[in-house]
Amino acid sequence: MLLIRYIFLIKSHDYKHEPRALDFIVHFIKHYYVAEAAGLQKAAISKMAKNNNYSTTTRTLDALCTYFDCKIEDLITYQHQSL
Repeated sequence: MLLIRYIFLIKSHDYKHEPRALDFIVHFIKHYYVAEAAGLQKAAISKMAKNNNYSTTTRTLDALCTYFDCKIEDLITYQHQSL
């Protein structure tokens, strides 16, 4: 199973300009901003944030890697599942 590490990347990304007191709003703004900046659908980003096993496209993965300036292995990991 492939796991998407979007939440890890967004938490480690630097957002110094955002107030910490309004965590829920800041959380929403981050997803909205990432979607806008990466040219992705906000719904896809929201689903990805809620489910690390979300099925997505290589276009989305490429856009996120470009936005976060990371390698694909920073964004997704493989977890072995027993049959």
